[in-house]
Amino acid sequence: MRQFFESHPSYDIPDAFVCDDDTMASGALRAFSEHGYKVPGDISIIGFNDRPNCEVTTPPLTSINVSKQGLAGESVDELMRMIQNPDKSTQEFRSRKIRIGTKLTVRESVSPPSKNV
Repeated sequence: MRQFFESHPSYDIPDAFVCDDDTMASGALRAFSEHGYKVPGDISIIGFNDRPNCEVTTPPLTSINVSKQGLAGESVDELMRMIQNPDKSTQEFRSRKIRIGTKLTVRESVSPPSKNV
């Protein structure tokens, strides 16, 4: 985010950012604060993974929680399929798509939706 601000000093920023990890979202919170933006007043930020540090950032970070149990269970199932089918290539297993349930954990880094939406 710092590099973005340095290379685009007058850029009109979007209303919200969704980061692919809470660590990146925490860094974005800091960068916006350093550049005079208020979160959530000027911009909303959402992280991903719902790590414990989300509760101690300022403001506390809204994040998408990925079920660790669901991810672990699917991983074990996939390993069992690989062990039970040793003749199949590893490449075939890597191309599988598995869906894991997520849940939005709302904290204070997101503004309420506009009534004009």
